[in-house]
Amino acid sequence: MFRQHTSHPPPLSRPSRVLTPADYGGDTERERSFAQVLAQRETTYAASRTDARLCAELERPMKQISRQVRALKQSPHFKA
Repeated sequence: MFRQHTSHPPPLSRPSRVLTPADYGGDTERERSFAQVLAQRETTYAASRTDARLCAELERPMKQISRQVRALKQSPHFKA
């Protein structure tokens, strides 16, 4: 999640201090937005496990892509 650097994070001034992405030289805003997107995905996935309509809604785009790829591969102009 954090960027890998050869330098170590700065020493803690207090034992109870929580390290932030800025301590590791990361982009705090980008890390925060990434965490929000990840949390939203996890919440949606957990909800889809119990809601059949939501599950079908999430599967629909994947099925459409699969159909399109299959149709493309069967077309006479497709070259592998």
